[in-house]
Amino acid sequence: MCVRASRSKLLCIYISRKVTITVKILYNNYIRSVFMGLSQPVVTQQMVIAELTKAGIKRDIAIDLSYRYYKNELTYKDIEFLKENFDIKLEKVEATLQTKIQRVETNLKSDIRDLDNKINTVENNLNTKIDTKFNDLDNKIDNVRSELKSDIKDLDTKIDVNKMELKSTLRLHGWMFGTLITLNIGIFLALMSLLVK
Repeated sequence: MCVRASRSKLLCIYISRKVTITVKILYNNYIRSVFMGLSQPVVTQQMVIAELTKAGIKRDIAIDLSYRYYKNELTYKDIEFLKENFDIKLEKVEATLQTKIQRVETNLKSDIRDLDNKINTVENNLNTKIDTKFNDLDNKIDNVRSELKSDIKDLDTKIDVNKMELKSTLRLHGWMFGTLITLNIGIFLALMSLLVK
């Protein structure tokens, strides 16, 4: 509320200074043109009316005030009227600005809330995707491990079978070589005994 009051006071001071400066400029131009005989740009009554209507004063009142200004009949009451009129306009502008600011704030808050919700949704989706991917990877790793273990067991059994086959083949070959050597020795001895006789 203090900020509102101080803004209003500042705007009132600004407007009253602007009106005062405008009046002083108009007065100085008038004095210069009358007493000094210099050709200064003259502010016409229509220019004053246009400025007052731009400021938000009704056209009839602006015409009356400009007429009084040119007749040097502006009173303190007229200046008070201008000030009150500007105060009312400023309060209206301030109220509309406040409502617009509040509307923007609520829109921003809702947008921020929406963004937070979207971020949370995306984060949750990413977390679930990451979790499912890790679970899939863990399952695949477990499957590969179990396959490797079964392959290792198969290899172990194949190696054991091959060992046993090799041992039996070596025994068979050893027995066959032993038999052949014995036969060869027997034949050799028989031939030797035949030759020696």
